[in-house]
Amino acid sequence: MRRTSIVPTLALLAISSAAVPGSLAAQDQEAAPGWIVGAAPHLDLWFHGLAVVGFAGSGPMPLYDSEYGAVVERLKQEQGVFPTVLDERARSLASDFASHPGFELAHFLPLYFVSADRPRMFDALQKVARDGNANAVTDFRAKFGAGVVAQVLTEADQRQALANYALVLEQEWGAFYEDFWNELASSRQDLYQELQLRWDHELAPRLQAYLHAARLDRGAIVVSPVIGAEGRIFEGDPRQRDDNLIVVGFPLGSDDLDAVLANIVRELSFPLLRRVPNSTTTAGRDPAEAAAESSLAAVRAGALLLQRYAPDQVEAYQRSFVRARELEPESGAALVSQFERTFAIPGDLSRALTAEVNR
Repeated sequence: MRRTSIVPTLALLAISSAAVPGSLAAQDQEAAPGWIVGAAPHLDLWFHGLAVVGFAGSGPMPLYDSEYGAVVERLKQEQGVFPTVLDERARSLASDFASHPGFELAHFLPLYFVSADRPRMFDALQKVARDGNANAVTDFRAKFGAGVVAQVLTEADQRQALANYALVLEQEWGAFYEDFWNELASSRQDLYQELQLRWDHELAPRLQAYLHAARLDRGAIVVSPVIGAEGRIFEGDPRQRDDNLIVVGFPLGSDDLDAVLANIVRELSFPLLRRVPNSTTTAGRDPAEAAAESSLAAVRAGALLLQRYAPDQVEAYQRSFVRARELEPESGAALVSQFERTFAIPGDLSRALTAEVNR
């Protein structure tokens, strides 16, 4: 299946909110030589729904911010719109998603529709549910994602459950989320700009050699109020160097850009991790156990990358991830030990990662 390029169509990311400062659609794509920082409403809406439903997944790092659901519920109550249809159907939707392992796709699905927008993505999901394949989806922005859904969710009732979820999200958009997202993006405009500047000046130039070696020369960094410490990365077409997407958390009420930058580095380390022959790729191993080890190893790999290319950033990185585990960071050499204990991985894997970074 041919993957559409992400970067040439980044202007479509926030097409439904193109005038909102901070949205990727509002930025000058031609002027951006590397990674573009911004926000995407259709990705946030999708993840918002999963957080409210409580379809949290498993693993040592949270997929969604633990406080997000309570904050949003309080805001809805203050506005007199609680419960929305999403809130009322949360339990049944969670049951649908828990019924089949294939629904783990939901945690990544909007990344495959990043070049689309909310109406295009939802229309494609309805067509796949109706026809059982992606043939009816003619919009190139949505066709790749539709094909992924058809391949992973092979039963009609599974595809229909996903389409029903999209209908509920459409109602959530009108009842609450559109105004909420627009206000949040507008209020964060300065933070988006500062994050872009810090990435451009503090990390991107120093990580350039690694990014080039990993074919991560250019892409989009979507910061989301919903996502937890476990972000998302989609490398797009492996033949292209500019077709990459990262989604990282930026919790409501937070202005901690160090934590956001740390999460970005961690996501960028996954291509390195996949080059390391280790126990996480051993055939026949329990997939959940292997995924959990990879999650922790990615945290360690990010620290190793910074140790080589930007050593002055290592301490802030380690502190951010220790705090992500709800621990108080220690100081000096004690922080290093605390970090390694908190994100413990097998010794052979640690040595293999170090060798790969230094290779």
